[in-house]
Amino acid sequence: MKLVKAMTSYPNKVVIEEQGLRDGLQSEKTLVPTAKKLELIDALADAGVRRIQVTSFVNPKLIPQMADAEALCAGLKAQPGVIFSALVLNARGLERAADAGLGHVSASISASDTHSRKNTNASLVEARRQFTNMIKIGKARGLTISGGLQ
Repeated sequence: MKLVKAMTSYPNKVVIEEQGLRDGLQSEKTLVPTAKKLELIDALADAGVRRIQVTSFVNPKLIPQMADAEALCAGLKAQPGVIFSALVLNARGLERAADAGLGHVSASISASDTHSRKNTNASLVEARRQFTNMIKIGKARGLTISGGLQ
């Protein structure tokens, strides 16, 4: 039996990003008004949350709850020490986020071909190519990009 060495040190810093507004609302049937979303964002910031994923720049026909992404970003109030970000799944979404004034995006790619085809209508091979292109575009636009697996 091989013994696993216990973790003896911890990172100096852990970043937690609140994603409830994006992930939690995207499946809701009743559309939440932009003004209500902005109230929730302000409440989260007032409570001390320092990184908030406020929306996703996806096809509004597929995810109607996110159809107000640009309007939501236009209504954000700058808060000292608070970073607002959005989920992007392709270059078009990334460019929309940059045009909306966000400086941070979370670019995500599926872990499996099946999920990739269902989520973005692209094979995993194509999604990886698109992801590489997104990073290039994001860097050229001056964005801070965090990557993730779905």
